[in-house]
Amino acid sequence: MPYRTVIIDDEAWTRDVIRSLGDWDTLDIEIVGEASDGDFGLELIRQLKPEIVITDINMPKMNGLQLISMLKNSGSKAKFIIISGHDDFEYIHSALKLGVSDYLLKPIKPDELNKQLAQCVSMLDEENLKVKLEGESILHFELTTYEFMEATWAEAFSQYKKTAYEALFIDDEKIINGIFSNIQRLFDSEIDHLSMKSDLIYTYYALMSQLKDFISENEFSISELFNLSEFSFVFSQECTSNEMLAFIKSLYIKTAQSVKQIRLSRNKLDIKKIKHYIDENYQKQVTLEQTAIRFYISKEHLSKIFKKEYGEGFNEYLNSVRLEKAKQLILGNRMPIKDVGFLVGYVEQAHFYKKFKKYFGITPGEMRETLKIDNK
Repeated sequence: MPYRTVIIDDEAWTRDVIRSLGDWDTLDIEIVGEASDGDFGLELIRQLKPEIVITDINMPKMNGLQLISMLKNSGSKAKFIIISGHDDFEYIHSALKLGVSDYLLKPIKPDELNKQLAQCVSMLDEENLKVKLEGESILHFELTTYEFMEATWAEAFSQYKKTAYEALFIDDEKIINGIFSNIQRLFDSEIDHLSMKSDLIYTYYALMSQLKDFISENEFSISELFNLSEFSFVFSQECTSNEMLAFIKSLYIKTAQSVKQIRLSRNKLDIKKIKHYIDENYQKQVTLEQTAIRFYISKEHLSKIFKKEYGEGFNEYLNSVRLEKAKQLILGNRMPIKDVGFLVGYVEQAHFYKKFKKYFGITPGEMRETLKIDNK
């Protein structure tokens, strides 16, 4: 996994320069967050736990040295690169005492920035190797959930997030607008404004994470659909939930439209990918209609092509996959039979029993009894 970095600077121009000058891909570094002040920068770092932090010294609310000092006192192991417009000995001395990797002066030179980034990567590689040799595991950041997600709005937000993901396949701007309006109402009515920074950051990364998953699942990269600055939101004291959600909503709408257009322009159905999709997702509520939407074709065309290629219909194949998996669970596991159907994708137990007997000629219970007899 790439090393993660957060950029904190109150000047938009400086952040743009840093983004454009860094050899991020070559150095295997990913910019995961941006902030324009120390307060939001601190919250981003606490939640995202980046390995590299690039920060200005002079910023509103909290300066860079205060930020680094607080993080060091809390046990942060991140590597810090200081950016400043002042060649001040006291600043440099204070920064070095805090263990800052380097102190870069504006205007930033690309070779100096990349030299320091490479040095940070080298130190991190060395530290990680040492940890591996000592037999410990290296924990990488993965967006999961935070304590504040125990709040009353968590369940509703989770459902809206799931619906937003499904809307990407449909490419319906009206539906996406409605979903984000509902999320905004949650912010307006439910969220404690004392913890707004945490809530904004969690919501942003939860929604952006699944957007990235959608892009990846469709075998695209972010750079194919967006430029780096277009895909990056900057947290600041002035930003509101409305502004942040409007930004993410615009990305969802553009992604849905772009992926659909590219898919249609290719105009080639890869039926093997659909078969693989069934094999990997049979335990979910897979249907012919839902799969057709996901692959941007009509359900009639999908049904016709699938049967022509594999000699059986879409639903026939789906049922055979589920029932063969059910057979494996019945014969190779002590799991209660009543749980098997649900685990392979059947919502109703009676429906599962009916399908199973029709396919194998015996009930799930009779199959397990046969196994007992054979083992005697």
